[in-house]
Amino acid sequence: MGKMMGYMETAVLLQQYNIPLPSFRLVQTVAEAFAAAESLGFPVALKAVSPDLSHKSDRGLVKLGLDTAVAVEKAAKALMEIGDWRLADDNLQSPISNLPLLEGLLVQKMSPPGVEMIVGIHHDPQFGPVAALGSGGVLVELLDDAVLRLPPLTHQQAKGMIAASKSYRLLQGYRHYPPADMPALAELLVNISRLAAAEDGRIASLDLNPVIVLPEGRGVGAVDVRLEIRDCETQ
Repeated sequence: MGKMMGYMETAVLLQQYNIPLPSFRLVQTVAEAFAAAESLGFPVALKAVSPDLSHKSDRGLVKLGLDTAVAVEKAAKALMEIGDWRLADDNLQSPISNLPLLEGLLVQKMSPPGVEMIVGIHHDPQFGPVAALGSGGVLVELLDDAVLRLPPLTHQQAKGMIAASKSYRLLQGYRHYPPADMPALAELLVNISRLAAAEDGRIASLDLNPVIVLPEGRGVGAVDVRLEIRDCETQ
């Protein structure tokens, strides 16, 4: 069993490998959330960030499409009050130490619509780090779409992973979906494979889900991230 890395530490690591994230601010209060939203520009998403909890959407910890100051204030108050939290400065020896830690509220610029993918790294006991690509968002479990390769990847191998995905036709352009920025997605796969190779033995799993692949020439963005570090004893 590993340890979840905090959002800010994860963001710094991803940015070192040119893995794009939407513009964001991590705040601690309702007033700071309001100020961050005005600075980033509406609409924004608001998320309660906790290394102790995954599947934030299922828990009601994500508020999307907030396009006014009033909406941000209301959502921030709701997230602060939605459950019992342990704050970072709480005494860890107190009876509340078993409560989930609230790292803060993530105010994030809403991404334009695009094709949702999942990109990740998973540590295999036999092969070590493995890079993964599949259909993201709500389609992750529905489509059972996973393309796996051993890092580091070349751009040609990354393009092959994309072509093998069940979302490839969608990425090419399908009905109301314009052709997606597949070169940017391939670049993301190459960069995450570089991270996997450099951090060999340290990462238990890294999930970027969803990664929004925008129309051609507009890039990609990892909307949500989850990074688990391996215990020293298991390395």
